[in-house]
Amino acid sequence: MQKRDAMERIFPGDQLSKRERVERTLRHQPVDRAALHDQLSYNPQVIADWTGRHIDGFAYTLEDIGLTIRRTLDMCFPPTAPCGTDRVVTADGFTYQHDNWTTWHVSRPFTDVEGAKRWLLGRIDALRTASFDADAAREAYRREMAELQRLVGETVICHFSGTGFCGIFDAMGLNCSPISTRIIRRSSAIFWNSPPPAKCGGYRQLLIRRYHQ
Repeated sequence: MQKRDAMERIFPGDQLSKRERVERTLRHQPVDRAALHDQLSYNPQVIADWTGRHIDGFAYTLEDIGLTIRRTLDMCFPPTAPCGTDRVVTADGFTYQHDNWTTWHVSRPFTDVEGAKRWLLGRIDALRTASFDADAAREAYRREMAELQRLVGETVICHFSGTGFCGIFDAMGLNCSPISTRIIRRSSAIFWNSPPPAKCGGYRQLLIRRYHQ
C-alpha cells in the first residue's frame, strides 16, 4: 500500500490510492468515494480547464491529455491524440478522411460483394504467410504500456485489444451486430480450415483448442 502523503489525489480527502479504489469497486467493497472513469482524449475544453492552457481547436498533445487524466480520473481508456485532418490512402487501397477526433471511409478497393470477398480472402492469405516474432511483440507491448503509464501517472489503465473481426467488419462496410456471429463462424472455418462451430460456445472451444495447439 502506498504512503498516503505520496499518492496522487484528485480530491484532498482521498484516503485510498487510485488502484485501491478501482480494485475495491470491482470487488464490491467499501470505498472512500466513487471511482472516476472516462475518455478525455476528445474534449479540448476539459483539457484546457485542467492543464491551464489556452487550446485553439484541437492543438493539444498526449502529454496534455495525460496531465488531465492524472488530475481528474481514477481509471481511463488509453489516451489518443487528435488525428489531424489529412486524407490517407492505405497500401491496400482504402481511403480515409481524418477529422481530429474521428475518421471515416471515403472509398474502398472494392464496390461489390465479390470484390469484398476477394479482398477478405487475400487478407487472410497475407496473415497466414506473415512472419511473427512473439518476443518482439511482447517487448513492443511492454514499451507501449510503460509509456501509457508514464503519461497517466497512477491512474489505472483500462486497456483492451481487438480480436481483429471488428476491423474486418468496418473495412467491408458491414454492421457488426446482426451478422457478427455468422461471419465469425465462417471466418474461423476459412482461416483454420475447421468446420464452423454451431454456437458461440463452440467458437470459444475452437479458440481454446487452436490456442493450445
